[in-house]
Amino acid sequence: MKLLRVATATFTPDPGIQKSWEIEFGNCRISTREVSPQDPESWRVLLIAETQIDFPEINDDGYIALPEDSRRELEFCLETIANFISVTGQCRRVVSSATPSAALIPEDPGERERLQQSRGFYTQQKSIVSASGASKLDSELMKSLSDRWPALALLAEAKSHSLSAGKFHEYVRLFESAFALQFSQLTKKLRQFLNPVYGYTTDEIASWSSIRDPLTHADGKKSNFIFLDADARQYTQRMEQAAYDVLFNKLKWHDRSSERRQVWTPIAATTSADGNIIVKQGSAPKISMQVIDEFGIFPKDLNAILTAPPDDWWAKFEAPE
Repeated sequence: MKLLRVATATFTPDPGIQKSWEIEFGNCRISTREVSPQDPESWRVLLIAETQIDFPEINDDGYIALPEDSRRELEFCLETIANFISVTGQCRRVVSSATPSAALIPEDPGERERLQQSRGFYTQQKSIVSASGASKLDSELMKSLSDRWPALALLAEAKSHSLSAGKFHEYVRLFESAFALQFSQLTKKLRQFLNPVYGYTTDEIASWSSIRDPLTHADGKKSNFIFLDADARQYTQRMEQAAYDVLFNKLKWHDRSSERRQVWTPIAATTSADGNIIVKQGSAPKISMQVIDEFGIFPKDLNAILTAPPDDWWAKFEAPE
């Protein structure tokens, strides 16, 4: 049986390479199908990575548990090919999951029948929700930042990054500047400071700290892993909200204290890592949602839905009850 992982990759500007190809990469085979770009200056391609697996386990609830090691190997291959094209073509790259994001190719009718009797792939799809609203330009609000102009620059820098990994680094520097402590020492301080209505927990803030070293260092001393943008994506919306709260409402800057002032309140905010939202009555906030694929790895490309996948593919997704 073959396991397939299906993604789109968009390269800007168009690297001008051969548009259709197949390559062997480790235990994987990767092939391409060109799809229409949304930007005429870009090249958008469907990437299909496949590898051989044994018939997957079907759990007691009837869901297919795809082998994680094989699935992650395919995801690594997809990202690596996209990275190679980005570097050699000197262009920006964005990798997203298509629909279906994964498929199986059974070897005989018996395997297909066993798959048909299942409830589909076991998945953990989630969405990243953000809520924001514009504030009026206020001279008093601006004066309130007079002792923390560098932190204002860090938040503006974060807003200017297109990748979550870049945003993450600026939020970390802002928090360190605020409390005059290394980020690894800030879990308790941030938990004490942040407005309780936003629902931050010690575990949530500790999860930010846990990815800092593999996202920042590559010398193998502080971490054996190297994390990239996909590893930071699920955290940065909540970090941004916390950064706004810290920047505007921390009483003493570059000080270890957790004392608050109240000079700024958002008109909308998330109240948990799961995306619950509160909205100020009578306001008109901007609420956005990014859908992450069924395996929690890549964002979904909602314009890459294969309405007629090849006949030999088998894919069924059903959210667990």
